Amino acid sequence: MKKLLILFCLFSILLCSCGKADEVLDLSAFHENFRTEHGALFDNASCEHDLRYRNMPDPLSDDDVTVYHEVSCYYGNCDFETHLEPHTVSYSNIQVQNGNPKLKENGCLYHRLVVQCEYCRVYPYFYIYVLCPNQDTACKGGKECLAGADWEEILCDTPYVISYD
Repeated sequence: MKKLLILFCLFSILLCSCGKADEVLDLSAFHENFRTEHGALFDNASCEHDLRYRNMPDPLSDDDVTVYHEVSCYYGNCDFETHLEPHTVSYSNIQVQNGNPKLKENGCLYHRLVVQCEYCRVYPYFYIYVLCPNQDTACKGGKECLAGADWEEILCDTPYVISYD
């Protein structure tokens, strides 16, 4: 039985080691129609990259999820390297949540902005906290308090990409 097992192992090693080591598939062995229909099996050096924006992978913290999304090529058989990019915020899509400002750890009052990324939209929204200009607990409305705010000035120090629309 041991001899049979050893012969089988040697035979499988022989089968696996045949062929060229530097080329995985010989493209000439596949018909053009097969290559077209099953393009994901073959390297596509001339890919025009249909980009896909997705929510962050789980291992990252919640803070990272509100800042970054993952960018990859939809086809995945090309030289595009999957990477992280900061969310893109558009001024026209910023919504100020009404209500009393929230007291944060530093003792200041902040209004909450509800924001959605222009590209990934997978993460439905995230929050940005903006310092209340009044710093008065009687402040009741974020929309009125932040009316006419200079969003460029407010968002300039954030990690987000700003879309000027």
